[in-house]
Amino acid sequence: MNLIATMFLLVSAFVIPSGIAPSHPEVSQYPVQESELPDAGITPDSFLYGFKRFFEKTDIFFTFGDSAKVEKHLHYAELRLSELVAMAGKGKIELSDRSSIDYESELFKAITIIDGIKDSSRKETLAGRASETTASHLDALDRAQKLIPEPEERLSATRSRVIESNQGALKLLASENPEKASEIFVNLTLGRIDKIKHASDEGDANGTIRATEEYDKYSNFGQEISSIAQQVGKNSSKVDELVATATSAHITVLEGVLQKAPEQAKSSIEGAIQKSEQGRTSATRALEERGLRIPTVARSDVKIAEDFVRNEATFRFDGMEETLKLVDTKRFSIAICPTCVEFTFEFTSRQGGYGNRTGQFLTQVLTDHAAKITMKEHQVTRAIMDDRWDMINQKPIIVKTYSESFENGLGAWTKDSYLECELQRPPCWPFEWSITSSTEQAHAGSYSLKGYLNGDHDDGTIWIERTVNVTPNSSADIEVNFYLRSDSKSDFERWPVLAYVGLIDPEKEEDFKIIGQTNEVAGWKQYSYSTQLTADNKGTVWVAVGFGATWENARTYYMDSVDVKIY
Repeated sequence: MNLIATMFLLVSAFVIPSGIAPSHPEVSQYPVQESELPDAGITPDSFLYGFKRFFEKTDIFFTFGDSAKVEKHLHYAELRLSELVAMAGKGKIELSDRSSIDYESELFKAITIIDGIKDSSRKETLAGRASETTASHLDALDRAQKLIPEPEERLSATRSRVIESNQGALKLLASENPEKASEIFVNLTLGRIDKIKHASDEGDANGTIRATEEYDKYSNFGQEISSIAQQVGKNSSKVDELVATATSAHITVLEGVLQKAPEQAKSSIEGAIQKSEQGRTSATRALEERGLRIPTVARSDVKIAEDFVRNEATFRFDGMEETLKLVDTKRFSIAICPTCVEFTFEFTSRQGGYGNRTGQFLTQVLTDHAAKITMKEHQVTRAIMDDRWDMINQKPIIVKTYSESFENGLGAWTKDSYLECELQRPPCWPFEWSITSSTEQAHAGSYSLKGYLNGDHDDGTIWIERTVNVTPNSSADIEVNFYLRSDSKSDFERWPVLAYVGLIDPEKEEDFKIIGQTNEVAGWKQYSYSTQLTADNKGTVWVAVGFGATWENARTYYMDSVDVKIY
């Protein structure tokens, strides 16, 4: 025991626990981003890797109880998956393949233990855990493909092992809780359908074919779950209902994909549609034999959703009738909303913008739209166009809001100024200005910003600025609102109120837009500015508000309650 303890401590000194990034140069530089996988830690190309594996085996040796051992094997399977992605990313294919085999071994051990458990409740819990874990591994591999050169070829064997392990776990779960197994199965196949559609939309024929082949491996698996349920004496009606509903949705999506798919992939998609038809037929026949209702995506629901799009103000204003088409149908997670379905329609408008644009300035350009219509129990409950327009309430969707009332100084804002004659040689005399926190006036709370500007040069601009984040390489509508206080109302000697929204830091007066004038009212007045822009690959946008001088005198104005809304 002393020897074992000494070895345990020695190995622990060399092995860095998973999830902690080590400093050794041979540690993975290709972590799986945005996934559920742990950091790979020490990878197979490191001389420390043998110590890591020995530590894991020692860890399992001293782990007691079936449940604990299953959790350990699932955890180490995830580590192997992280390692194989790291090795594939480095181009070390042999080591990646080795990790893939070890990954399958860990899952096999976990499933073998689960299969031998006699207690029904524990078996169901662990089988469900293994099913959900392996299903998430497929999603992780989808994301990992973006990090690895030629991912399909390098990960195809691993994907097959994940699918086989997932189906083995689902079979065990089906023997205890077929409804839970079918829910996981349905959600997983929806993910595979999304992969087919994405590859097709990208024009990737080979990717579409591979994704379709992967879907085919699950096409008849719902029948297996139903058969297992019947063999163990459990009611399979719910399973058949879920399978019939899901395959109906799959067929609708695949038929839409078929119309736009690369020519080389069409026969593969047609085969998937045929297999889905077989799965739906089998499930509906089983329901019919019991005299039960056959669930489908009702044609009436499609008609209701389509009519909603036609009658919404955007399409009614200038939508092109011949372009309107249903391109996607999705069932929600059974656990979230068993009766909910989302339809996606695409159409083209003759001009840009949303809603009824009568009297507005219109961009004369054909504009493509995607409208997602969510229905529950034959009623439209949510309708979003292009992820930015609320079709029910007829208003833009606020994605982000940045608000500041300056109760703690400038917050995320900084102050800046510009005076043209300061750049001359020789420069003009000093430019007097300041922006400070003040309790003298406040629109909200106790503080505002006090802006002082001496206009002796008959010129000058002062402002506050900050950056906000939007989705990189996407268009965004940005609205800026803020309050400015004038001491008095006047029709003369007004100064311009200014705003800026753009991709670069504003530095000059001409960068700004005049959005109003000071002294329009005595007291606080809200000023607003909105514009649409396309972000760069960083997604950083500059926003600024302030005022400028046009008369040779000194003035003080207060600014407060700034809101930046991104739609």
